[in-house]
Formats: sequence, C-alpha cells, structure tokens
Amino acid sequence: MKVDTLTRFVLLSLVGFGFVANAAGQELRERQPAMANVSYGPDRMNVLDFWPAEGDGPRPLLVYIHGGGWIGGDKKQAEAKFRPFLDKGISYAAINYRLTGTAALPAPVHDAAVQFSLFSRRPTTGISTPTGLR
Repeated sequence: MKVDTLTRFVLLSLVGFGFVANAAGQELRERQPAMANVSYGPDRMNVLDFWPAEGDGPRPLLVYIHGGGWIGGDKKQAEAKFRPFLDKGISYAAINYRLTGTAALPAPVHDAAVQFSLFSRRPTTGISTPTGLR
C-alpha cells in the first residue's frame, strides 16, 4: 500500500498531538487543590478551592472570582491559567458563590467579600495579610 507524504505528515501529527494532549491532561489531573470545596458560608455554593504556593513564610494570595454576571459560572479553571502565579510564589484560591437565580443581589457580592475574611482568620493557610497575621 502506497502512502503519500501528506498522509504520513497528517498521521504523525495526530499521533504526536495525542501524546502531548495525554501528557498535559495527565499533569492537570494529578494536581489537585490542597483544600478542595471548603465551605465558607451556609449555602452549598459557598465553597472554595485553595492551592498554596511554595516558599518560606506567608505567601501573597490571588483570589479568582469567576465571571458570569452573578447569574452563572464556576470556580473551575484550567491549571495553565493560574500555574504562573504559583510558580512565582503566589497562592491561588478560586471561589463559588450564590447566583442570582437563587439569591438576589447583593447576596453574591457579599459571598465574595466573606471569603476574604476566611483567609485572614485561618493561620494554617500561610497567607500573608496587610497586618502580618499568620
């Protein structure tokens, strides 16, 4: 059976892409948050995930509050979006909050604000705060 050059190129490209996609997917599956679906309020939507950055002493924190106009969305993000922050020593948290379909404004905004106080009260997270609390 004769296979032309273009067919070989396409087949090799697809096989190579499959290896890269599988390796990337496997790497993402292996990295889970240190704290997953931690409740920060009374509603089932009041949960967050936390990835601590490596380093000595308290670390700065980036909090991801997903978009969606308070009516939709989710805290899940591809690791590629926040890995650069972790690599620079910045811890990362992502939150879910009540949506306006079940809780009228300003409830979602209050949910987002409440979780910030959670980190300032939890010394085990090692988050640096403006007051230097641990």
